[in-house]
Amino acid sequence: QSMTAPARTQGDGMETAPPPKIEYKRSPPLRDTLIYHPTNLKQSSYPPPVTPTGTIVNLVPKNVTRNKKEKLLHTLKSKEPKFVPYEPYKAAVNPIIPVQKKKKGTRNNLDINEMVAQVSIHKSMEMEKNEAKYEKEETKEEIELKEWEIEKKALEAEVKNLKDENVQLENQLKFQAQVNGELKNLLVAAVGEDLETRVHLLTEDKLQLARALLNSAQHLSTHQEQTEWLAGQCEVWRSKFLASSLMVEELARWKAALCQRTTDLQESIKRLLEERTKIRETSLRTYKTLCLLRENFDPVGTMTSKKHELPSTNISDLADGCCQVAEILRVQLLSGMDDARMKKEINITGLEMKTNGEKKAEELLMNPNLLMSRQDAACSAVMGAAVAVGGQMFLPRGPETSMSCCSHCSGEIKQV
Repeated sequence: QSMTAPARTQGDGMETAPPPKIEYKRSPPLRDTLIYHPTNLKQSSYPPPVTPTGTIVNLVPKNVTRNKKEKLLHTLKSKEPKFVPYEPYKAAVNPIIPVQKKKKGTRNNLDINEMVAQVSIHKSMEMEKNEAKYEKEETKEEIELKEWEIEKKALEAEVKNLKDENVQLENQLKFQAQVNGELKNLLVAAVGEDLETRVHLLTEDKLQLARALLNSAQHLSTHQEQTEWLAGQCEVWRSKFLASSLMVEELARWKAALCQRTTDLQESIKRLLEERTKIRETSLRTYKTLCLLRENFDPVGTMTSKKHELPSTNISDLADGCCQVAEILRVQLLSGMDDARMKKEINITGLEMKTNGEKKAEELLMNPNLLMSRQDAACSAVMGAAVAVGGQMFLPRGPETSMSCCSHCSGEIKQV
């Protein structure tokens, strides 16, 4: 193969120059001047190949794999894979099983002229194919040379880019190592300061906890002293409460006895008043009867002498009035009788001299001692409520404390 002239490259200003026109001379068709020589077929063979005039360079093709350029810092930003839909072929062009064609029968009765025309057409087509093949071989060599030059430039550019990338990565590595060293120093310093601050804070917390522990111990001791003092005060107030409860119980008994005596005296006085009212009414009727008798038996005396008048209508004045009027009637009516008959006494032996009210009053006056066995209900209720609230603290500590009672219980506890 012959070396062609080097093609124009980009950058010299002639990259858009039109390619040289190549004139192809075609042989005239042999349709009209066909000569059929059936006996000398060897002379109609292909022409010999053209020997090139120049140096022949034998090139061995190599399989070159082009690696994609890796971008710097490609790990900083990762691209998400895109979804590429798969579109199958719409339809089959040719059937999988070819259709069998019907074989046509050969025709031996062809015309010789038609056969010669067909052979000439076939030869002309072969000649055109040979010329096109030769032209294609020349163009293929030029294209391969251009491709090799382009590939060489691409490789050189790639090597240059790789060198630049290597230098950039070395600089970046040095800078990253320097930054890492500074960060390490800062981290060590920060960790040391953090540990110092934590140790300082822990020591302060320890001191605060020690102070709090001392304060709590002091408060606990003071609280214990206060608890002991309150226990003593509780015992004191318990004894005071027991003493006051005894006094209250005694006063409650006196109150109950006095109330009972007052009630009895009130009933006795009420009976005496009823009896005196009855005596007054009887005395008043007696006085009226005596006055009527005097007016009937001694009209002259009643006309000449003054009438007897009562100063009041109480029982004593009525008794005196009745006695005076009866004495006047006795003098007026019984003046001529003997003194012996007039001094006749009435037998009153064996008769009661006092009424029921007077007897009851004398009994109460004869028994001045009060009955202290009865206990007041209000006092029992108050003491029961106090014992229920205070629990066993207010109960006397003795053999009687074994008895349990509720707030509703009242009265004395007697053991049989």
